[in-house]
Amino acid sequence: MLLQGTFTNKTPMKLLNIYKGLCLNTSSKIMKKTEQEIYVTYEQLQGTVMNFEKETILQSSSFSKDIVADVKYIDSKKKIALLKNFHFVQGSANARKYSRVTCSQRTPISIVLEKGTLNGEVLDISMNSIAIKTRMHPNIESLKNMQVSLKFTLPMKNSEEGYMSIMLAAEVMFTLCDEKFCKVVVNLFEDQVYEAVLMEYVYDRQKEIIVELKKQSAMLN
Repeated sequence: MLLQGTFTNKTPMKLLNIYKGLCLNTSSKIMKKTEQEIYVTYEQLQGTVMNFEKETILQSSSFSKDIVADVKYIDSKKKIALLKNFHFVQGSANARKYSRVTCSQRTPISIVLEKGTLNGEVLDISMNSIAIKTRMHPNIESLKNMQVSLKFTLPMKNSEEGYMSIMLAAEVMFTLCDEKFCKVVVNLFEDQVYEAVLMEYVYDRQKEIIVELKKQSAMLN
């Protein structure tokens, strides 16, 4: 019913995919609707990621929640995708505010607490937050809202050593664990010494991912 209303009323709609942390969120519209499928327009880079992931998320002011769909087929010449198997996304599809990126290589990181250190690796990073994968710890949930220090290194082209050691203050906002590993998301405090370094890294990494996507897109087309 929501998709039919969007199609009938020509309500603006967007497609959302997250590739290596980079958020691609571009305009789209429903060109045709059958009982169980819809045909939508897409922009080139969006289509490249949709082709990799075989799914996308539909966003519109007319939806009560974001809708995830399987990508059944992509017509790269007409820039039209056939979508099916629709269901609501649980929670927000892109809850963290700023565009984030995955690192180009494995990046170890230490979460320094008052009573010790928790080691892990960076899942993704932005100007505002960092997501960290670490081994399961019995008291991991007690970290929420706690202030911590982060220690890690980032590759930097302008540095003599080719990398730079970073130390940042942060607050733990979120933890999610399975049997072996935990995901910890921290929000970074503003106006820190290494803020410019972080900004440069995120910006350069975004450019690398976009160049990679453009190359993949050219191959597909």
